[in-house]
Amino acid sequence: MIRIVLAEDQAMVRGALSALLGLETDIEVLGSAADGEAAWRMLQQLQPDILVTDIEMPGLSGLELAQRIARHQLPIRVVIVTTFARAGFLRRALEAGVLGYLLKDAPAEHLADALRKVKQGIRAIDPQLALDAWSQADPLTDRERRVLRLAGEGRTASEIAEQLGLSHGTVRNYLSECIGKLGVANRIEAYRLARQKGWLWALKKGGRRSLNAINHLRPLFGAFAMAWTRSRRTHRWNRAGVCAEMGGSCSPPRSTMG
Repeated sequence: MIRIVLAEDQAMVRGALSALLGLETDIEVLGSAADGEAAWRMLQQLQPDILVTDIEMPGLSGLELAQRIARHQLPIRVVIVTTFARAGFLRRALEAGVLGYLLKDAPAEHLADALRKVKQGIRAIDPQLALDAWSQADPLTDRERRVLRLAGEGRTASEIAEQLGLSHGTVRNYLSECIGKLGVANRIEAYRLARQKGWLWALKKGGRRSLNAINHLRPLFGAFAMAWTRSRRTHRWNRAGVCAEMGGSCSPPRSTMG
């Protein structure tokens, strides 16, 4: 039995994932959390085999959860299920020790198969996304990413310096390095390009999802609806079988309409 914990801040997605995986005979959903801190507490308490998590969540991101699991040497493997089909996010995930990286618009049956592979210690990653992840390296250092991320959120150089414990001149130098490395005209363009590439993975917590991101979830909900319908049909058939063995009538009730 594969024991998992789900971490996903969108309630509908969390419920659909839990219901879909609950239909698998070899997978048990121990619990689900709506934010990263709640997921961390649940991991410590339940000790699952696998954490299935989104990237962007309140409290802790999915990548931060993976890093914390590795830092505490917990025997828990991590599978990320996200809408971010960007090589930079995958690179960060692999560096954090993640074994699975799936997109929410992939066929639903891929998730269960991926969990079985990850349980055996085998990576489960989209081949094309894996190829893209190594085709263009991230040119930014960790400190440059932190400075650029804060600049993109609208912080001034003085505010960034105070938050990171740096001098005003050092912050300006970091921003100049970012602009030069990315070949853009200013810090805003640098921020947009770096985020598009997935190099600024620690996103603002609790932000609203775009309509495009929600559209990526359509296959997931469609698969859930089909699986739920099959389950209902099986349930009615089983009830009819029990009724026949007891000698009762199993015919459907007659319509009262003329």
